[in-house]
Amino acid sequence: MMYRKLITNDVDIYVKMILNENSGNHRMRYFPTDAISIRERILQKVEANKYLIYVSNSEDMLYSYVELLFEKEEKYIQILAYFTNGSYTITFEMFMKFMKKSFPGFTLDVVLIDQNTELIQCMKRINAETDGLETMLHIAHHSNEFLSDSNITSLSKVHEEDFIKLHNEIYKNVYWNGERLINHKDKFNIFIYLENDQILAYSVISHLNRIEEEIYFLYCDESNMKRQLITYTLQEAYKSTTSVLLLTEENEDLSFYREIGFKVKEKIYTFHMNL
Repeated sequence: MMYRKLITNDVDIYVKMILNENSGNHRMRYFPTDAISIRERILQKVEANKYLIYVSNSEDMLYSYVELLFEKEEKYIQILAYFTNGSYTITFEMFMKFMKKSFPGFTLDVVLIDQNTELIQCMKRINAETDGLETMLHIAHHSNEFLSDSNITSLSKVHEEDFIKLHNEIYKNVYWNGERLINHKDKFNIFIYLENDQILAYSVISHLNRIEEEIYFLYCDESNMKRQLITYTLQEAYKSTTSVLLLTEENEDLSFYREIGFKVKEKIYTFHMNL
């Protein structure tokens, strides 16, 4: 099976295949499950510059569909969807050979819900790195108390260098390092807790004008300060969104977040590897 870019004449074939595959232990995160929405998504991604869609087919009617987020300048790729009506083990191994040959030196990520055991096993077989099983929490807009704390403020240019240094020390080897966050300030809101002009804690939340935004990073060691920082972040986020996500680490105590109002949405694995 050879991989090639999808052409619009192929769309209906792959919609039908995906419709049958996107469930149970093959289900992809955030991928639609009805034919109309699947078709609309594929056509939208085909037209967008930052996505690549590769497909393969064989004479015995085995098909594979791969949807990628592609950041050429950053040399970064994320697998957004992978479906096949053949053996996941065999087809995914062939796909990874294609990727390593086509995109040497790129970083590859994929985020999988815990039910997608087929792809989880595929990623483990190729020795992709993972932080383990993590829990995604969410909280809907509610009438939480208004917090006015003079110690918490939006990150200003004065403290950008301090933020970059602190963030890169705490979160090593992440895609969204300090420099990249500052260079994409239009996509994030960064809130810091200042004391004696030093950053003691901070939060980074997406700002993409979506109905659901995500807290990407939350750094704080002290529980009361952490509660204040989360509350402030939420009240600012609710000015433009109705729901907020927060990813917690494996084995992290969730009772603290439940007290604030967060609920479990899903459990996921994030895998990383260099091509």
